[in-house]
Amino acid sequence: MFALVRAPLAVLLIALTLAFGSAALVVMALLDQPWLGIDIRQGGRIVTSVEGPAAALPPGGTLLSLRSPEGGAALVLDDFDTVEEPDTLPDRATMDRVFSHAQTARDLAMGPLLLDYLQPGATQPQRLRLDPAPRRPLGDLPLTLWTQLGVGLVAMLFGGLILGLKRREPAARLVALSGLGMMVSAHAAALYSSRELALPETVFTAASRLNGYGALLFGAAAVWLFLIYPRRLGPRGLGPLLAALILSWGVLVALGLIRDPLLMAPLPIALTILLLTGIIVLQYRASWRDPLARAALRWFSLGFAVSSGAFLLAFCLPVLLRQPLPMPQAHAFLFFLLIYLGMGFSVLRYRLFEVQDWSVRILYYVLAAVLLLAVDALLIYALAVERVAALSLSFFVVTLTYLPLREWLMTRVFGPPRPDPSGLFARVTELALSDPGPVRTARMQELMRWMFDPMRVEPLAEMPTEPRIDGDGTALCLPALPGVAPLRLVWARQGRALFSPRDLETLRSVLGMAAQSIERRDAFERGIAQERARITRDMHDNIGVQLMGALHAPETARKDALIRRTLSELREIVTDPFMADAPLEALLGDLRAELSGIVAARGLRFDWCCDEAVYDALASKRVAHALRALLRETVNNALRHARAGAVVVDLRLRDGALWVRVADDGIGALPEDEGAGNGLSGLRARLEAAGGEFRFGPGPQGRGTVLEAGLPLRTAGSGPGQKEEAA
Repeated sequence: MFALVRAPLAVLLIALTLAFGSAALVVMALLDQPWLGIDIRQGGRIVTSVEGPAAALPPGGTLLSLRSPEGGAALVLDDFDTVEEPDTLPDRATMDRVFSHAQTARDLAMGPLLLDYLQPGATQPQRLRLDPAPRRPLGDLPLTLWTQLGVGLVAMLFGGLILGLKRREPAARLVALSGLGMMVSAHAAALYSSRELALPETVFTAASRLNGYGALLFGAAAVWLFLIYPRRLGPRGLGPLLAALILSWGVLVALGLIRDPLLMAPLPIALTILLLTGIIVLQYRASWRDPLARAALRWFSLGFAVSSGAFLLAFCLPVLLRQPLPMPQAHAFLFFLLIYLGMGFSVLRYRLFEVQDWSVRILYYVLAAVLLLAVDALLIYALAVERVAALSLSFFVVTLTYLPLREWLMTRVFGPPRPDPSGLFARVTELALSDPGPVRTARMQELMRWMFDPMRVEPLAEMPTEPRIDGDGTALCLPALPGVAPLRLVWARQGRALFSPRDLETLRSVLGMAAQSIERRDAFERGIAQERARITRDMHDNIGVQLMGALHAPETARKDALIRRTLSELREIVTDPFMADAPLEALLGDLRAELSGIVAARGLRFDWCCDEAVYDALASKRVAHALRALLRETVNNALRHARAGAVVVDLRLRDGALWVRVADDGIGALPEDEGAGNGLSGLRARLEAAGGEFRFGPGPQGRGTVLEAGLPLRTAGSGPGQKEEAA
């Protein structure tokens, strides 16, 4: 593990050393030049500011020539001597003259010199003696220098990072190579574009050549990269062949076979950009059914489309048309840095599932801006429309044409619009109401196909706890829900897109909705089952005993009374059992009369023992039903199964609970006899549901059967807080 971590760190340290070493050499070379203190960086020979040795020179004057006080030929300056980029010069002779003048200016500035200049509005030149400083101060270096050095540093360090992380991949090596080319080009340009006037001719010439070579290396590596990444295009040797052809241009320049400044760098750079554009189009065609490759390609496409267009308009096109640059060259390197970062993130495959969404939207905005500018220029220069009217017409035309085009492109890229929320609710409800197991899993699969239109929906062997995105957006994993197996969705929208964080958030919302719906449905089913079980127990424990008593009642009046009571209790069972608390006096009185009559009809002795305090206690309907069922079921069991001669019922109030003891002198029973039928087991369930206790077993010395139960009550004088909270 340590070796794996150390290798990327070593590569990054090497890149760091090269980058900072190159930047330090550039700064040292600039500081080692004599300093006049004149700022003419805005082009021409107009002095924009002065400091140091030239403090006496008024800003706004025109610099004419430099000469030595000891005589000799004067260095007559022209507008080309302060050019920022030699590649923009009209011919090679002018370029050589600029290189030579820089050397002459350095030689003159090594000692005192005379400076000829024109003051603003004057017609006669004036002369000023200067004593140049032997070294240029660090604070005089322009901001554009640090911008270009920063671009080179970022490119080299980013390339080293990618090479360290993915050193086994050819694409990572090409990214690092292109980063090296960008650093060489940017740092070389930083050297000569930040000069004052003086610079050794050999240094100036070498830096200008290195700038072009670095740009060609960057372009060659980029062309080779996108011929093999994300898919290989053409034969295996096509990438090296095209890269060699691009680099051979630099060889021709070095041999002096190409001397026109336009052909030395601007033209091959423009051609390389056009070549890359064609390769990217071919890559999109090759990756049409591969969303992962297409998303990786979008990282580069985003930076390339924005930056290359801006670079062509701001640098290559003005140079080819012999027009002045609209912005400093340092800004052009920022464009290239954006291309390079997009290329690097593409190879890193960084957050591919997110780049798909916002990269396309950025491209839409760029397309809208380009279309607006194109229409505006057409109206102004071709149709001679006034600028204000042209801008208004441009907005109108772009609104009419671009918005429908954008909607069509959005549909093509992202697929059809999101599912209708009303349809989503209906499908989630259908899922929740389906039977758990294969049926509900099939409903979930249908819902996922409706939402994301994946190529495949397959079962997932593992059991994830949360939904997640796998494979850089190629798959979306669903956790299990009650009655639904975990699933894996592969390739969103039939392979036209990757799963994105927006899809993940949508899935989380849908799964939460489905889980709540399933839980409500299951709770409803549990409630139905519990109510059905309650009605069954009440019918068995109360209605059955009542009808049994009516069947054995000798008198017609007694029989009719029992039947009427049975009907009344049947209505209570069917309606709501959870009513207000009521005293036990009436209930216990009816039960005593009912049970004594049933026992007497069978010829048995019946003893009823009850504390007076019990009659004043309050009980809920649930406890009353449980007590009624308890006494009826136990007495009925004694009559039917125990072959007893006597039944004793004892009721006591102890610690806020009603304790009931029913004993007989029959053949006896064991605790394991409880499961022999539904009666005793149903009693236990009823009592425990009411918050009570239940014990069952043989009597003293193994004679007879004793059943003891406790039920929560509250006395008539206690507060409502003493109700059966345990239930």
